[in-house]
Amino acid sequence: MAPEITKEIQLEIAHVLFIDIVGYSKLSVKDQHAAVEQLNQIVRASEQFQRADSAGRLLKVATGDGMALVFYTSPRAPAQYADLKVISRTSVMLYKSGVARNLRQIARELGVANIVEGEVQRAGNRVRVSAQFCTTSAHAK
Repeated sequence: MAPEITKEIQLEIAHVLFIDIVGYSKLSVKDQHAAVEQLNQIVRASEQFQRADSAGRLLKVATGDGMALVFYTSPRAPAQYADLKVISRTSVMLYKSGVARNLRQIARELGVANIVEGEVQRAGNRVRVSAQFCTTSAHAK
């Protein structure tokens, strides 16, 4: 009889940041490629990406107009990532949902190149973060 083989499974807690380019399907093919490349450049330039790459911890899967970034350090890591300039909540209350808004104009007023909008929901001991990456560069329409 063959000896019994036991595999040990190591589990890690991960915290995920999902990024999606809003309005991607409305862009021309050329602008779609430019928007994805801009997002990739932002991510590749980050210290977190470079550390993961050098440690061989990158898993690359084509996702079209978005990506998922996995952090193993803390639940705050995704929110502190993608070299994002974070504006206080009170600074953006003027732009609250429900009002027609021009993202390029909002970005100019806030002094940012891109906008991430989203929400955080808590249920018991679980937290769900939803976010959308809105590019406001000249490539966006």
